[in-house]
Amino acid sequence: MPAVPVLALAEAVQRRHRGALAYRGSSWVAVEAPGTRPWIGRVHAFDVLGADPPRRIWAWGAPSPGGSGFDCVTVGGDEVAGSPQAAVRAYLTGASSTSNRTGQSLPVRKRRLSSGS
Repeated sequence: MPAVPVLALAEAVQRRHRGALAYRGSSWVAVEAPGTRPWIGRVHAFDVLGADPPRRIWAWGAPSPGGSGFDCVTVGGDEVAGSPQAAVRAYLTGASSTSNRTGQSLPVRKRRLSSGS
């Protein structure tokens, strides 16, 4: 699977969280969560500047349904994800999926990246 450009992820995170970002790096992550397939990939860390309290956002690209591109997955908030492994585990296990369906502000979010990204 080709990598999603960091710039495309940064733009998606910035649009979603409406603030200036600082890129903090990335790491390869391998996670096995109960009831899910093993997940291996690169997770990028961004800090939302000026947020009170400070926010760390973890982001990565995931294949879109049907294989027609990528979605940007973001996970934020220390209560859900204090590490890239915890962020992926929250995504895999559906943390806050009920809130997602109601459109409330969430720690776990997905957004389709445009084909030009």
